Amino acid sequence: MSGLRHMRTVQLVGIVAATAGLAVVVGLAASRQDKQDQRASRLFDEVRHLVLTRAVDSMSDDSLFVKAAGGLVNAIGDPYASLFSQKAMAGFMRNDIGNAYGGLGMSLERHPGGIAVAGVFHNSPAALGGVMAGDEIVAVNGTAVSGLSGDRVSQLLLGEPGSGVDITFLRAGVTTPIRTHFVRAVVRPTAVPFAMVIGDHTGYIPLQRFNETADSEMASAVVDLQQRGVRSFVIDLRGNPGGDVSQALAVSNLFLNSGQEIAELRQRGEAPQSYRARTPALVRSAPVVLLVDHYTASASEIVAGALQDHDRAVIVGETSYGKGVVQSLFNLEDGYALKLTTGRWYTPSGRSIQRAHTFDGAPDTSINPLADTAARSRRPAFKSDGGRTVYGGGGITPDVKVPSDTLTSAEQHLAREFAPKAAQTRTALFDVARELRTTVRGDFVVLPQWRDAFFEQLRSAGVDVDRATFNAAEPWVDRLLEQQVATLAFGDSSAFRRAAPSDAPLQRALTMLGRASTQSQLWSLAAHAPTPGL
Repeated sequence: MSGLRHMRTVQLVGIVAATAGLAVVVGLAASRQDKQDQRASRLFDEVRHLVLTRAVDSMSDDSLFVKAAGGLVNAIGDPYASLFSQKAMAGFMRNDIGNAYGGLGMSLERHPGGIAVAGVFHNSPAALGGVMAGDEIVAVNGTAVSGLSGDRVSQLLLGEPGSGVDITFLRAGVTTPIRTHFVRAVVRPTAVPFAMVIGDHTGYIPLQRFNETADSEMASAVVDLQQRGVRSFVIDLRGNPGGDVSQALAVSNLFLNSGQEIAELRQRGEAPQSYRARTPALVRSAPVVLLVDHYTASASEIVAGALQDHDRAVIVGETSYGKGVVQSLFNLEDGYALKLTTGRWYTPSGRSIQRAHTFDGAPDTSINPLADTAARSRRPAFKSDGGRTVYGGGGITPDVKVPSDTLTSAEQHLAREFAPKAAQTRTALFDVARELRTTVRGDFVVLPQWRDAFFEQLRSAGVDVDRATFNAAEPWVDRLLEQQVATLAFGDSSAFRRAAPSDAPLQRALTMLGRASTQSQLWSLAAHAPTPGL
């Protein structure tokens, strides 16, 4: 998403009609357009008047204009365009971009019994007040929250920094409700939840979003790992949906030298604008691997495309989402804002990463541009700085293709059964893990009774799964349970360490980095890596 832009008056200069006849034609065309606009305006006024005065269920004049403006935005066919009220805009910046807000610093999860805490942000009022993942919120300021939506409960918890709020929790293993007074503060969701040394002197950094602090958090993580003696890096962009493009440009600069192009912006009626690294790279020569998947999108793809085009990182994983368009925010009157697609991003080699998408904005999975040699040849091909072939028109293609999770046929069958009711499945898994989190130690193993509890929760949530199908996918079920329990009991970093041995893209990256001391050696290994179909 680009920064805020202001509309300019376009002036046409140096155009002189060669004949009076041309002026007449232009005048007639303008007059005809004016008459069409006047008829359309009268039509709208007539419809508005009848709705306001005759419709059984009407609305205020102001509301009608707002809805008409929203209808205009919806009618242009831009899947990313939105008209935000002031409240909706605040939610977008908080939830989608991950910028700072006034509140307590905890994420919520809706479940059949009510609202539970899914996670607690480090050093937030919630963390300092002893809130634990899995705690159930039963009242805010003495008012029961039973029956309220997750969004409504979130609104009750948000507020001006320095203001107070009383919350009542239920906690597994504690017989009486926990009543706590909190003072709201400025909460800054983290872009980098943790960083660690893993494998043979390799630094691992998960970058989850491009919010207003992504660049500084990445830089801090890099410096910390360098001081701990790492000699290579794995940057994990899997699941990163993007965010603030200015932060993506700054993160790219951590790995690219001053003057190297990061991306080019092309917008309607304007000259292309090139964005380049402004400072020396923080990671100058250490080998780098970027992990991507189908959910790596937008600003994340700008980073991946820039580092791939300049041969600065080997891309490992699955083809990314393919969102290479620019959303600009325009401030309007009365606190409203319009998010509109205004241009396209291009990587340094000149390729567009925009991919065909379905009507709901999801990738069109019927189009797999890497399915075979013929399909690959139809994609526009470009060259990296080192002369390698890279492809445009369909997301970022990995240099080493590794599926995120290679499921057996039985596990794939169960995954298909879960898919139509993914939300209910997630809730059932969360509820089981919430009950178990206080009973486990760091070396826990998944027990048969946990699977039984998960199966019963699925059935209660309306996920109609055959027990034989469920049992046949036992290894995958165990991994799901292990990850959710570890996350709630011990946090993200501990859950990651438990999952790392079965993380195929990560293990491929670590194997390659263990054999390469330079980026050129890493490229040589990538060139000879097997390429399983995606």
